[in-house]
Amino acid sequence: MTIIRTKRSVAPGFWRIPRKGKRFVVTPSSGPHTWVESYPLAILLRDILRLARTYRETKVALHDGKILVDGVIRRDPHFSVGLMDIIEITALGKCYRIIPSKGSLVPLEIPDSERDVKICRIRGKRIVSGGAVQYALHDGRNLLARDLRDLKPGDSLLIQVPSQKMLNHIRFQPGSLGLISKGQMGGRVGKIATVRQATLSRPSMTELKFDSEMIEIPSDLVLPVGVDKPLVKVEVG
Repeated sequence: MTIIRTKRSVAPGFWRIPRKGKRFVVTPSSGPHTWVESYPLAILLRDILRLARTYRETKVALHDGKILVDGVIRRDPHFSVGLMDIIEITALGKCYRIIPSKGSLVPLEIPDSERDVKICRIRGKRIVSGGAVQYALHDGRNLLARDLRDLKPGDSLLIQVPSQKMLNHIRFQPGSLGLISKGQMGGRVGKIATVRQATLSRPSMTELKFDSEMIEIPSDLVLPVGVDKPLVKVEVG
């Protein structure tokens, strides 16, 4: 597999790496997330979590099978990790979920009870042979469902990883809690108040209500995460 090198000067700002010194930096390989919305594992472990001092150390840890992403051992330092992915450091007994926060993606330490569950947004659906529904999720997964057929793009699934068993679902509708997934308001969780359908000149828009504030943002930036409270830990603090 050919890996394209990236200049440090054009790497995503949220990587928080030195822009001077060496010219190139590790680039995420093709995978479930776009490179501008993900970390390569090596950057996450070395520069963000600071669990290694050098690229060589990260390669050794990965080669030894000490790092799991969504319950699967990953050995490729270029493997991309992004929104809602779970990174488990078996040697330290720690787990992290990648969440949005003020224009960045950050690792949030989560309890051991959440190490095998994640929320995924439905990006598309289609009927396949046999009458089952195939849901395409934001992290590249495709899940088949025979009983849960009425969900729509924009809704979310709580799944178990790595088995991909569906545990729960959250509808993208007024009354649900929505997590802002991108932008400077990324990471905030508010109650979905209204959803306005798209028109020829404007995308679908959602109003989110916070304690004393109401904001309107494009619907594709809102990830349903629960009703009374988020089904998993998604906020810093």
